[in-house]
Amino acid sequence: MLRLAIAYQEETKLLSLCTVDDPQLLRRVAHAAVREAERMADETGRTDPTLGEIRRSEAVRLRSVFRQMLPGFDSPQTSFTHVSM
Repeated sequence: MLRLAIAYQEETKLLSLCTVDDPQLLRRVAHAAVREAERMADETGRTDPTLGEIRRSEAVRLRSVFRQMLPGFDSPQTSFTHVSM
């Protein structure tokens, strides 16, 4: 099962504030992460096509990992609950 950790980071220190195990929220965050990876690949590809392709393949790999590890990744929903602190 995947869990989302919300953390505060200051330089090298990382403090976990809470974890979230709501599958719907996890899917939304996973989709946002993939979109950001794709955006970065497109942006990088404009100035360095080779590095852009490397980042594009990393975004594809990230999407594949979420499909395997997060049930329902391809059909996100919008409500969320289950926050633990």
